[in-house]
Amino acid sequence: MSVSIVPLEALDRADVLEVIGEAFGRPRSPDWYRWKHEEGPWGRSIGLGALEGGRLLGLRLLLPWGLRIDGVPVRCYRAVEAATRPEAQGRGLFSDLNRELMTMVEAAGPTVLFSTPNENSRRAYRRLGWTWLGPISHRYALVAPLPSRGVIRAEARKAPPFTGTHGTVATGWDESSWRWRTDPRCGHEYTTSWIESSDGTNGLTYRTAMAHRLPCALVLAAWGRPDLVGRAASSAALHLRGPLVLEAAGEGASKPVCQRGSTRGGSLLAVWTSHDEDLGAARRLDCWQTNFADLESVL
Repeated sequence: MSVSIVPLEALDRADVLEVIGEAFGRPRSPDWYRWKHEEGPWGRSIGLGALEGGRLLGLRLLLPWGLRIDGVPVRCYRAVEAATRPEAQGRGLFSDLNRELMTMVEAAGPTVLFSTPNENSRRAYRRLGWTWLGPISHRYALVAPLPSRGVIRAEARKAPPFTGTHGTVATGWDESSWRWRTDPRCGHEYTTSWIESSDGTNGLTYRTAMAHRLPCALVLAAWGRPDLVGRAASSAALHLRGPLVLEAAGEGASKPVCQRGSTRGGSLLAVWTSHDEDLGAARRLDCWQTNFADLESVL
């Protein structure tokens, strides 16, 4: 049978969730889908599916993303949910769906696409003309888990202020998009610690992770004066009863909480741009300012 490519809107929601669950080995709920692909702060996701004999074999979704270059919003999508049923793998569906979507977004004007794929996707992305950046390092650091006066710990409602300047590529988070990003439907619960006297202008958002059987504060984002952010990190470590902090660091990452640590692994970044003359900064890793709010695998 021949494979036909159809828009996301023409696909049955139950089939979409089934294919995603099969591809990633984890069932996904309709509530999760609504959070991620319908209630996003920058718009609903777009995508394509591959049908054969009425059966959905694979799909690819693009999630609208609030990227800014030089502080100016640009049209951007994050490539997510590249899902193919096990029996249909190796038939080129990943490349076919991506090519079709790239043609669609290119026709609409200057666009950035980015993804944080696994190592197995490297060749496929390169064949499609994407630029392979990274890795952006994951770094573990030790902090003293100490009580700190004047530190408030609460739900992750305070958004990190946007600090992107000339020559930078960064996500323009605001209160609305941050509430969406830290919604528990993503599968994690986040906490924010901030200095009360600074009215939230110094702090960090984190969640519990495990590293070598020890609780670890995975830092989604941090902002403000290094000494005050350090106090908030110590409070977070005390809350989690562990001295470890995990954050993105080095080239391509925002300014880290800790200046020293041990690197273990990293996040790969693949980027494609239409109208290259307008969006060249997106293809340079040294221009990106990412953190786990951008890189975490939930997205």
